[in-house]
Amino acid sequence: MDTGVQKEKEYQRAAGIARRCALSVQQRTAFDAAIADRVLALPMFAAARTILSYCAVGGEVDPAAIDAAAFRLGKAVAYPLCLAEGHMEAALPAAADALAPGRYGIPAPIPGRCRLLVPEDVDLVLVPCAAFDASCRRVGAGYYDRYLARCGAFSLALAYEAQRVPQAAAQEHDVLLGAVASENRLYWKL
Repeated sequence: MDTGVQKEKEYQRAAGIARRCALSVQQRTAFDAAIADRVLALPMFAAARTILSYCAVGGEVDPAAIDAAAFRLGKAVAYPLCLAEGHMEAALPAAADALAPGRYGIPAPIPGRCRLLVPEDVDLVLVPCAAFDASCRRVGAGYYDRYLARCGAFSLALAYEAQRVPQAAAQEHDVLLGAVASENRLYWKL
């Protein structure tokens, strides 16, 4: 492992989280709405039958409006379930109240009250991130990279422009995303 890249990744992760948390609640709410509008207009969203979303924590872009639109359109919305260190699966909750704080305190489907999906069942993955670059490289914690490596779904990070860096500190295992949606624009994989 290249310790220089790892240190840069840790710096970018901490700085990106700090920048998104520095946004006011009003800014994040407005930006979340703009990001949701971008996502809802995408053909990948329209075509998706099953979406892997997430519950926002720590100032992340909140995909709740996207999830609500998906539910209204009859799409299945799954959420990440972390089963072991670094291992994540998509789980479809049996009901809206079938989420509870899981690993790291992040709301997750309650085992026994959800159905695990095989990666092939997921059409669109909404990905949180700490930092990203215009080439659709993401700085995260690795759970999504491992999942996306097994999944053929279109991957779409949701992030604020404040989190963009000139070049994300990427390692061999980091998966290049299909696109990143920010409040200002869509970035497409080069």
